[in-house]
Amino acid sequence: MLRVRFLLVCGMCLGLVAGCGGGDDDKKKKEPEKKKKAAHGGHTAEHGGTLVELEYHKAHVEVVLLSEEGILQVFVSGAHAYQAMEIEMERMEAEVKVGGETLAMKLDGVEAKGGRASLFEGKNEKLKGASEVEVKIKVVDTPVGKWEGVEAKAGASAG
Repeated sequence: MLRVRFLLVCGMCLGLVAGCGGGDDDKKKKEPEKKKKAAHGGHTAEHGGTLVELEYHKAHVEVVLLSEEGILQVFVSGAHAYQAMEIEMERMEAEVKVGGETLAMKLDGVEAKGGRASLFEGKNEKLKGASEVEVKIKVVDTPVGKWEGVEAKAGASAG
């Protein structure tokens, strides 16, 4: 009888230990999906702009405002944000809010080879002297996924 009680108590303890794990792990696994618009810790913007994580450990874009020249740049990079990712796009389209006005901009691939580029750039006189812009990129189509409506705020960077 004592042996049966001992086995029951051991079984219940084992069940509690096994059943109590995983709750927080499940939340951590789902958390990156919620942060598609913000880069995760440990990755830095290589060009001094605003880093946006498109999807956890898949791709990033970095939005850079070169205010003195009136230039907006978008760099496309891979999972760890430091390695350029060439994509099959010759041009990106973006809506850029600056000083209460929304500009429709076309960002052309820089040094595009065979229709592939990792840097996209556009110039507009209304960006000159701006301290911050809000950018909404219509489509970013990469080998690892396609994202629409990618948003970022970018402050002026030194050229």
